[in-house]
Amino acid sequence: MSEEIEITKLDNVKTAKNVRNFFQTVFPDYLIEAGYHRTDLKTSQINQTGIASHNGNSAEQKMKHIYNMQNKCKAVYQAIDSLPNKPKQPFKAILSEVYLDELEDWKVMQKVGYAKTNYGRLKQQALCQFAKALEVQKIKYDADIPNLEVIKDD
Repeated sequence: MSEEIEITKLDNVKTAKNVRNFFQTVFPDYLIEAGYHRTDLKTSQINQTGIASHNGNSAEQKMKHIYNMQNKCKAVYQAIDSLPNKPKQPFKAILSEVYLDELEDWKVMQKVGYAKTNYGRLKQQALCQFAKALEVQKIKYDADIPNLEVIKDD
């Protein structure tokens, strides 16, 4: 199956809505339970490390939960970080600045140099690319994160 066919099967509007909802309602919980702040994800201290299997007391179970939540956060960050960041595709900049730096869209529009209509189109594309990139990062980090992609009804 070619990449072009796969792109047309994705419902961009619904996928972008899922991703926005994820960043607004689910991701903040991941950060809290991981003991992270959004700015922690952009530091060089975040790296891909595994955790040992813990079976035992409640302190170990709590630490395992924290590591699992940290892996979810790392997967989200790496999915954003893997996106193109070119003048015509500033996907990484848009998502990083909106969802990690918590800048308002109008400020990000100015930074990336696009008017409202084009910025909206680019942000939707960035959200859809994030949904695709997250699928890879979920595997790398063994992170149980829901699939955000929505396939068009035939």
